[in-house]
Amino acid sequence: MRGERVGAALVETSDLGELVEQVNGLMSAHTVTPGRTGAFTASVKGFQRPGLSVFRMNYGMPVRLRAAPLTDYLAVCVPLRGSMAVRHKGMSFRVDGRRTGFVGTPDDELVMDWDEGLELLVMRVELCELRKLATRMLTAEDAEPERLRFDPLMDSPAATTAVISQATLLEQLVEVTGAGAVNPLAEAHLREAVMGTLLLAHDNTWRRLLTTRRTVSAARSRVHQAAELMAARAGDPLSIGHLAKEVGLSSRALYNGFVREFDAAPKRYLTGLRLERAHRELLAAGPGLRVLDIAHRWGFTNAGRFAAAYRERYGQAPTTTLTAGSGGDPDDAAPSPIDSARLSERPRVSIDQLGVDGSVRAEAPAGLSRSPRWSAS
Repeated sequence: MRGERVGAALVETSDLGELVEQVNGLMSAHTVTPGRTGAFTASVKGFQRPGLSVFRMNYGMPVRLRAAPLTDYLAVCVPLRGSMAVRHKGMSFRVDGRRTGFVGTPDDELVMDWDEGLELLVMRVELCELRKLATRMLTAEDAEPERLRFDPLMDSPAATTAVISQATLLEQLVEVTGAGAVNPLAEAHLREAVMGTLLLAHDNTWRRLLTTRRTVSAARSRVHQAAELMAARAGDPLSIGHLAKEVGLSSRALYNGFVREFDAAPKRYLTGLRLERAHRELLAAGPGLRVLDIAHRWGFTNAGRFAAAYRERYGQAPTTTLTAGSGGDPDDAAPSPIDSARLSERPRVSIDQLGVDGSVRAEAPAGLSRSPRWSAS
């Protein structure tokens, strides 16, 4: 809710049905069973942002909440006042104000018994964003991590204190600026700080990999070798699985390595290479060449998808580039406005300059979102 201040109530009601309906819209479907009769006033304050939302919940009465396995997110919960009992993933435990917390996951049903005076800090962390950060942090491309899973009980004082502090800082930032006016870089930094706390300070299946230094030079060279093979065979039918085997990595390891080195999955990286080659050929094309011929030569079998991807990358239709092409050296042609902006931010180095041994420094195809961190060994 972009216009909401953290002090504004997202939910404030004395009607049980309305409470459940509105909180279901913020979290996952769940049921609420009151622990007593009589009046109550429930409130939920907070804000929703991409990847991370923060809520403070107080239902004003003892309740039992029963939720089906969460959708693709974690619910990081720390009591700020009061306590609650939790059953999740075959475990039963109690968490108390500011000392312990728990992590609700998509792995199993979640049952919570809230005391009447409970004020609960809840951080909704989208798993897709958490996985992206974890993949970037992995130091061994040839590792095959198991599925990312979290221990439900958060009993580390360092973790609970950090979660409360980070949530408070986020709340203060939104309170001062308004949710729609937060500096996106500051927001991204704080969001990654929260996710980093979960990955490094709370027990999970990737924690050992994330906190242990590993030797990576050989695996990193194999990722570069795969990028070189893509560059050499950009016009050929390529299977990412076969390419991974050719350089001695698993498909997952190759994916992890490309995300870290080029901020792009292997298929997206290959598409970028092919678009770059097609763009250069369109600029240099002589009379009689058709867009479809060039697209097919670089592995694009669907003309509509090629045109859409090309327009997104270069800001114009491929037919426009073909018409404007001089028939000369594509290196002498003016880059598109999109490429000009990117080239002004970093040196222009072609992927074709990669050496066979991976020792030459280079960067990803034009149009990928950030420069790779080449560190040839």
